[in-house]
Amino acid sequence: MDISLSPELEQFVDSQLSAGRYTSFNALISDALQMFKIQVLMPQPKPLDAAIQLALDDVKAGRLFSPEEVFASLKQKQEAWLANRGQP
Repeated sequence: MDISLSPELEQFVDSQLSAGRYTSFNALISDALQMFKIQVLMPQPKPLDAAIQLALDDVKAGRLFSPEEVFASLKQKQEAWLANRGQP
């Protein structure tokens, strides 16, 4: 099989071989295709999964609000909505 690479990819392949990450061009291409296969076959995360992951990331990073802060913010929004109700 004959493979043509862009100059950028050729340079990347050369750098990976020079760094000793792969012993041959064939080993690098085989590994790349295995990773591509996994990516293609792996189910894509659903929007809810992504939202849950964002929430978990926030928890891990300490970006949390206490229940009191949440309720105070909701009350403030409710009061603003009630004050502006009926106004254009």
